[in-house]
Amino acid sequence: MWSYLENPFASLARRSQKQFLLFTRDHRDKLQQWQTDPDIAPLFQKVQNAYSNFEQKYADLSAVTGMYRTKTRVFENLIQELSAKKIKTWDIQVQVVYSDDSPEYAGIFPNRRGPFQGAAYDLRINSLMSFVNILGNYPLLANVQTDVQAFLAQIQQARTEQQGLENNEQVLRSELSDIINKLASEMFYVYAMLIAKYYTQVDKVENFYELKYLRSGTQSSDNQGTNYEVAPNNRVNLYQNELTANSYLVIKNTGLVPITVYTSNDPNAPVPIDATIIQPNDTLNGIYAEALSDGNGYSGLIVANNDNTNKAKFNVLKE
Repeated sequence: MWSYLENPFASLARRSQKQFLLFTRDHRDKLQQWQTDPDIAPLFQKVQNAYSNFEQKYADLSAVTGMYRTKTRVFENLIQELSAKKIKTWDIQVQVVYSDDSPEYAGIFPNRRGPFQGAAYDLRINSLMSFVNILGNYPLLANVQTDVQAFLAQIQQARTEQQGLENNEQVLRSELSDIINKLASEMFYVYAMLIAKYYTQVDKVENFYELKYLRSGTQSSDNQGTNYEVAPNNRVNLYQNELTANSYLVIKNTGLVPITVYTSNDPNAPVPIDATIIQPNDTLNGIYAEALSDGNGYSGLIVANNDNTNKAKFNVLKE
């Protein structure tokens, strides 16, 4: 496609929805300042309507994402409790009644603790369901069965709540994508109308945009950035007290697991609900530090690895 026909606002949205939010809010406000001009007023209204829908849906998604992450952590904590504590306790309680070399023990734990510790999450839940049924055949283990049943109900409820929110989040993400496409198209129309209005003085069009946000990629082809690693379930703090609102970052995930990135003045700040997640081999190709902020400043870059097994690898270019 001819480059002049490409929508730069859609490209910005693909790079970072949060940066797109900052850009569109600024653009809306600049149009509002000029809405006494009869040519500008309808353009402002066009952007305002689409922006309001975007802002509300973005807030809705952020709220659901926060709830989903909370419920995911609750569920994963229960899975961890099952694997590290509960199954050991139940195993010991069974051995009080049946030694581990008895046929009864073999019938209760045909595969020892393995199904409760190394299998996929839902398979572990299924193993718990089978465990409850097996324990029903041993009256001397009634107390163990009661405890297992209670924990099973708890973990099933947590899984149901987590997966329900996961579905809600997916729906909202799809709806937000449609709204963003609509807003980007409306902004492209407004851009064309501004060009038409000021076609003999096109420099005036710049008054309606914060141009720094439209920058894409890095200006320096020589600087390849710096490589970093993050241990499993850990994070690193980079450039603490060095970043400003206009610090320009290009972040590439060079590893095998997703990384979560955000900026903050507090190196110990918790991961914000709208933190940016970069998948393996993907690049966040040009974003300003303020657009990654957790709401508590942006003087340092924090990169988190939430994977339990693999270290994360990434490359950062700062300008």
